Amino acid sequence: MYAMEPVDKSRNFLPIPYENIRIDWTGDYFQITDDDGAVYKFAGGRETGEGNSNPIGWKASAIVASNKRDSISFVYDNRKVAYRVNVHDDYIIVRDGFSIKKEIYTNRKAMLQLMDYTPDECMQDPIIISRQNNVTYGFQSNADGELFSDGTEPDRSTSGRHISTQSQLLSEICFDQGKVIFTKDSKFPRIQKITVYDCNGNFVKDIRFNYYTPNDRVIQRYFLESLVMVDKNGEVKETYLFGYEHPNRLPDPGNRSIDYWGYFNGVYRPDSVTLVPRQTIEVTRWKYRYVNGYIYPLGIESAGGLNVTFGSELSREPDEEYMKYGTLSSITYPAGSTDEFIYEAHRYRDEEGNIKQAGGLRIKQIQTRSAEGRNTKVRTFTYSWREDGCGTPLTASVLDYFRLVQGVYLCELFNEQGGRYAPIANEYGTARHRTFFSNPTRPITNLSYPQDYGDIFPYTEMVERNILSPVVKKEHIRNGQYLEVETPYSVPFINVYKPENVVIRRSASEKGDTRFTYIYDDYGRKCQETKGGKENVVYLYGYSNQYVIALIENATYEEVVAKLGGKEVVKNIAAAKSPSMYNIDKLRQSLPSAHVTTYAYKPLVGVASVTNPMGLTTCYEYDDLGRLIKTYIINGNRHELIERSEYNYANQ
Repeated sequence: MYAMEPVDKSRNFLPIPYENIRIDWTGDYFQITDDDGAVYKFAGGRETGEGNSNPIGWKASAIVASNKRDSISFVYDNRKVAYRVNVHDDYIIVRDGFSIKKEIYTNRKAMLQLMDYTPDECMQDPIIISRQNNVTYGFQSNADGELFSDGTEPDRSTSGRHISTQSQLLSEICFDQGKVIFTKDSKFPRIQKITVYDCNGNFVKDIRFNYYTPNDRVIQRYFLESLVMVDKNGEVKETYLFGYEHPNRLPDPGNRSIDYWGYFNGVYRPDSVTLVPRQTIEVTRWKYRYVNGYIYPLGIESAGGLNVTFGSELSREPDEEYMKYGTLSSITYPAGSTDEFIYEAHRYRDEEGNIKQAGGLRIKQIQTRSAEGRNTKVRTFTYSWREDGCGTPLTASVLDYFRLVQGVYLCELFNEQGGRYAPIANEYGTARHRTFFSNPTRPITNLSYPQDYGDIFPYTEMVERNILSPVVKKEHIRNGQYLEVETPYSVPFINVYKPENVVIRRSASEKGDTRFTYIYDDYGRKCQETKGGKENVVYLYGYSNQYVIALIENATYEEVVAKLGGKEVVKNIAAAKSPSMYNIDKLRQSLPSAHVTTYAYKPLVGVASVTNPMGLTTCYEYDDLGRLIKTYIINGNRHELIERSEYNYANQ
């Protein structure tokens, strides 16, 4: 996020790259609306900097669907966890070329005994200031270009730079069909387990995390060693193992053995050695001007140029092998197979065309091995348009921002005095997709969206709500043949914007043929679908408005609602956490011409049973991990087994 000073609420935030999302500042938190109209509210936990209560990060508090009824909420701990990362800020400043020199002293400390302040105009050029490992030093150069201290004490008054944040951790995710609880380690800032419960409070899933700490001195560097799926009794059912590349050899956080990109390169660098690389530059030099017969100088004059070398000879170049330390090297799955990850460093070409390593890693190959150790699959990845791994070369010259010259095209509109200005409107057409074939035909597909319909209702409201993604009309043109598919939108309930029907046209001027019509409930869910004005399919919902519990063919929604006792009864069935199927099952008798299929569920797991129009019920059973273990048919009082599944993993 970026600050805007002064605050101008008429201006909009724009994402880069551009997306059809809207970002609003409410005065207290940010709110993002996607192109389906769903709203993401960032009013939850916040991140703040050290010693500063101003937020630097906003966490999601809720996701609200466009119907304003379905939502997900996020709950955070009140306690904040602090994170601190050291930042290296080594630098060397070389000052020379002063237009006026009063003196050319080389010992600043000695002169400070004579005066309170020694300005740079009184010091010999070059004046060199070096900051390394949070300490600032002053240097001078002799006539041979060798550096020595200018006599001042190293400055330690400025503390080392670091990035420090305080963050509230996620504790729960709540939604109508259940909740997810995050349990943290009581001693360390790391997650211990994730537990999922359905809307009735029943256990669904438990995922536990085990960690590996390779270095006792670095207690806050954790590697996820395994991820374990357990049942409601705490018994381990599935285990995922994770391997890493030399986790014991990683240096402490903030170590100075880094390349230009900040990655570990294996070159030991003491705190007393700067991170600035070795380099030689030409500087100016001054000398006293003497006249024969005079002991004291009569002035200061240029002594010509001088080459000065500074910085460290220790390499800052990247090293592909050291860069891999601590990276994920393998995942072993419950069935015993293993994916092994092979990395390589990024590549680029220098000015001479030589391929060189750059900071950062990418996947080079993934090898899949069976439980017996055999290679079963190898995936190899190549990069860049030449497949040489060097990326896209520069397509323009490098900008020198100290000497940047740019041309600007100015366009001015002139008008006669006393005349009138004519408005100039730039209009953009709707999205157009074109597909080219080897034959001379060129089909064209035109897509129309809500924003293309101007002031027509309900598209104006949809645009205001940022509901921009629905395709309202498709036009297909090929070989002079025209086909149009339009789904005009309506508002059957407040906050519900849905297609009213599907219309097919063979020419842009004809009225068209209505193929499908729809009826919705106040959640925006489809309650009836009618094909060709004759074939009806009705949908009923349940389990906190989550699942379809009945599919009724050859009946209308009005007839079904009437047989069930009215719209309020249907709403109560939909809202029930465990809906009663008694009255719905009776529809098979009360609507003899209809075909009624009913469904029961184990929430957040899967379908528990399906009863077809003939009354035959197929049941599905799951284990505590949500895996299907049995499928059978209820035939009278007998259970006829169709299929049984057993899950046996390697070494079990």
